[in-house]
Amino acid sequence: MFGILFSGIGTELIKKFFSLFSAKKKEDCTINVEIKNTIDSDSIKTDFDTESEASNVTETFIPRKLELASRLQQVIQLIKLGIDCNDFTITKIAQLLGYELVTPFERYVQGESEPSVDELKRINAKFGVNFNWLNNGVGHPFYSDAPYQMFPMGHLKYILEQEPQDIYFIQSDNTEKSSTILLRIDTYRYKLLMGSWHISEHVGATGERQIYSYYKLIRALKLHPKIGYSRLWGKIISDFDDDLLVSGDIFPGQILKKYKGENSWWDDLLDINHECSHFDYASMYGESFLCAQRVIKLFLKNDKEL
Repeated sequence: MFGILFSGIGTELIKKFFSLFSAKKKEDCTINVEIKNTIDSDSIKTDFDTESEASNVTETFIPRKLELASRLQQVIQLIKLGIDCNDFTITKIAQLLGYELVTPFERYVQGESEPSVDELKRINAKFGVNFNWLNNGVGHPFYSDAPYQMFPMGHLKYILEQEPQDIYFIQSDNTEKSSTILLRIDTYRYKLLMGSWHISEHVGATGERQIYSYYKLIRALKLHPKIGYSRLWGKIISDFDDDLLVSGDIFPGQILKKYKGENSWWDDLLDINHECSHFDYASMYGESFLCAQRVIKLFLKNDKEL
């Protein structure tokens, strides 16, 4: 037995056994190291991600005065696009806002100091900027704060209270002929009446009542001693520009600057009996316009007010 064990064959068997045992032990050690490395790696990765997230939060934090400055700069640029005035400078704006010196307002625009809520309200009142957007960054720069009315005639009292210099009946060139009303209070301030009404055949029962109400509002303003025909204007604009106007993404004056010509579609709408026979309304405005006039005529038959 011992002879075999210590013979050449036995020696080789012993060597082989220890060789296999060492390899197995080395493999186990390698696996343990790999598992440990994996655990350590996961720990490191988790810690790194946490630090990275914390770092990102720190990097994206913007002081309030800089956020306000950015929005003020945006307002100034939007207004510049909508007025025919080359001197709409920081100095000019400070004067319009009633500052004796330009420095305080200039510091706000440059992000060097933070305007108070009262000062933001002053900007809102002078230029018709959406206060919620200006103060908190919520909404759109020139989204109107005018009260919503389902029927246009419901805006009459509000219009008279605003004492507008001009009133614009604005219609989109889309299929529905979406129409709204824009008040120009002065060179730097506008009010878009909330509510968009379809002056076309693409309406139901409520829509027909809205067409008639729109007609009544135009008529009332045209005959009102404080408004009259000379303050009323019309525009037909692209569907794209109409979306920008209603959403408040542009200064309203930009629409008037782009569409300079007068379009009397609103006045022609009142001509329900086509007394101006030299006008072909169908070719000018489409069949939907004639349909809207027929709706008005039907309502007039039962309206005791007119």
